[in-house]
Amino acid sequence: MAKATAKDMKRAAALEALQTETTFTAAAEKAGISRRTLYDYFYNDKEFAFEYRRQLRLRGLALAEQAARERDAAVDVIREIMQDGEQPAAIRLKAAEKMLEHANSGNATEFSFAGDAIDVHSGWAFTSG
Repeated sequence: MAKATAKDMKRAAALEALQTETTFTAAAEKAGISRRTLYDYFYNDKEFAFEYRRQLRLRGLALAEQAARERDAAVDVIREIMQDGEQPAAIRLKAAEKMLEHANSGNATEFSFAGDAIDVHSGWAFTSG
């Protein structure tokens, strides 16, 4: 197995930094490379760009799954309020309205992330290009 080169190590550091930093500038700084070098990796290194986009899609899918779990928990709370006879009628009515909005919202399990469709339940991400 070939020993990792300095460039390989810098590319790996850049990919790792892109996982946590919100800008290319901050990621480049964290990885110890210039912003220009990071842009060169992104635009001229197909493997780097592919891996960056793959990681971005995985993060998007994880966020979509988390949002679906939180949405489901919120629906459960609203359902409990709606069915709680001790709650005032106005509160139960508002909860019922929210349940109807949710039921009529249509595509409740699909999210869009950076031009890609992500179906939360199947785990598939469909790219637009």
